[in-house]
Amino acid sequence: MNRWMNDPQYLAQIGHFFGGYALMVTTIFVCTALGTGLTPIVVVLGLWIAYGLGKEFWYDMRYELPRQTWKDSGQDFAFLVLGAVVGLGTGFGIRCLGSGT
Repeated sequence: MNRWMNDPQYLAQIGHFFGGYALMVTTIFVCTALGTGLTPIVVVLGLWIAYGLGKEFWYDMRYELPRQTWKDSGQDFAFLVLGAVVGLGTGFGIRCLGSGT
């Protein structure tokens, strides 16, 4: 039996990571298609980080059950940001491959 799939913390980190990843890859593709430049990408990244801080260190610390510790929230936030950073790298990598530069 897959014990790692039964660990809710592991599954939560997959969700946090791919949430940030999908958001940034999608943002880069849309901005590339619309020719908007980097400003919207930076704004979305900043909003994602602000969302992560508020959700993990304010909302979850007060309302999520079972009660979250600072370590839990810090780990969740780290995976939100890690996913976004990897998404940036993937999105820009694909963008560069598509443009031939």
